[in-house]
Amino acid sequence: MNQLDQLTELAADCLGAAWVDTRTGQVLEQRLCSDDPALLPALQSAAAVVSERSHLSQLVLFHEAKFEVVARAGQDPKRVLVASFPTSANLGLAVNVARFLAAGGQS
Repeated sequence: MNQLDQLTELAADCLGAAWVDTRTGQVLEQRLCSDDPALLPALQSAAAVVSERSHLSQLVLFHEAKFEVVARAGQDPKRVLVASFPTSANLGLAVNVARFLAAGGQS
């Protein structure tokens, strides 16, 4: 099972997740659990914020109805794991699962 599948399994409220190359903004891999057309652009925008702030290893961005968790890959700092959650989701769980999996953890 890959890390995006693990994320959507461990954090059941996940709306979608993607690995994004911060140099190009290209989505390398994605898992979308929602048919919201704004989801993928939101994931890309969150990755762009982190690419502009290369000193950050993780970030949480809040919106009206959701939040994005961004965590740099442990082995490749130019890749980030970005996941979107509804505001009703458990913030601590979402951040910890995303950070763990971005660092290369396996469940």
